[in-house]
Amino acid sequence: MVRDIITIMVYKIGTLSERFWEKVHKLDEPGCWWWTAGVFRQGYGAIGSGTVPSKMLKAHRVAWEFRYGAIPEGLCVLHRCDNRRCVKPEHLFLGTLADNNADRDAKGRGACGEKAGSAKLTESQVVEIRSDHRPQREIAASHGVSRSQVSLIKSHVAWRHVRGCPDA
Repeated sequence: MVRDIITIMVYKIGTLSERFWEKVHKLDEPGCWWWTAGVFRQGYGAIGSGTVPSKMLKAHRVAWEFRYGAIPEGLCVLHRCDNRRCVKPEHLFLGTLADNNADRDAKGRGACGEKAGSAKLTESQVVEIRSDHRPQREIAASHGVSRSQVSLIKSHVAWRHVRGCPDA
């Protein structure tokens, strides 16, 4: 009985490989292979595993496994092309979470400064703080941040990417 149900499912929806490749648009070399079906909230392609119960898989990880085999425990599949919908195996590489974060930061894709959702200051306020010679507690009070945050800004530990002030 269970075998019959599984056989019917494979017949109705196809194998993972069949379902996967019908959702890929291959562009000419050296272009990306675009995932044309649904995506996760973060923008990565999504495909159902076809198992019972079904599990949603990231399409670029499936592409890696089709070409190169299993992904070792603890490793991520990263994009050389920075296109989250790309499933072209040649555009993918393995790395740790730290590698992924370093790749993001090196390419300037991380949310820093004003782009960070928790930012209380603008870049122009950071420039003002660095050039302000009042005591740090006064500067902090006037900008609604802590004295330690002012210290980190003045020492270029926080907001390192901001230029345009005499102390930079």
